[in-house]
Amino acid sequence: MRTFTRRRALEAIGGFEAFASVLAEDQAIGLAVRDAGYRVALSPVVVRNVVVKRTLRRALDRQIRWNQIRYAFSKAMYSAEFLVNPLPLAIVLAPFTSLLLPVMVASARIAQVGLLSRATGARLQLRDLLLVPLLDVLQFGAQFVPYIDDRVTWRGHDVRLGPNTVLSRGGEALLPVP
Repeated sequence: MRTFTRRRALEAIGGFEAFASVLAEDQAIGLAVRDAGYRVALSPVVVRNVVVKRTLRRALDRQIRWNQIRYAFSKAMYSAEFLVNPLPLAIVLAPFTSLLLPVMVASARIAQVGLLSRATGARLQLRDLLLVPLLDVLQFGAQFVPYIDDRVTWRGHDVRLGPNTVLSRGGEALLPVP
């Protein structure tokens, strides 16, 4: 990955060293550069995420860590993400509306993932597509974790995740943040 940052902008945010104790340093650096008054531009190139096979537990741990990262940056924006996952809401509303509602939402999600995988060149099997509703329900449950737990395991270290993903242990930043 190439990152392009002007020297003045980098100096204005305290250099890369200022982010040594930050889990999501890429996002934190982008926000700091923006907050310092510089323009931030994202590449239009879609980066393909290669996911290796892992156990359900490891996959959930990874998803929870990503949830905690987004929560650490913006609690309000993170809370709004519940609206992006309509299947659990459709399941809850089904008795009051139509029992077909969850089936329709699940079908739409399967079609969405299928279209996105085709557009990005990912090769998904039918089994993968049929698991999308289950993954949505698991994600819904994982979405509550950041509200009650700020602990993460990162590269074998059990740490706490603070605002803007500053990592700490026992109330102290892992490395000093200038």
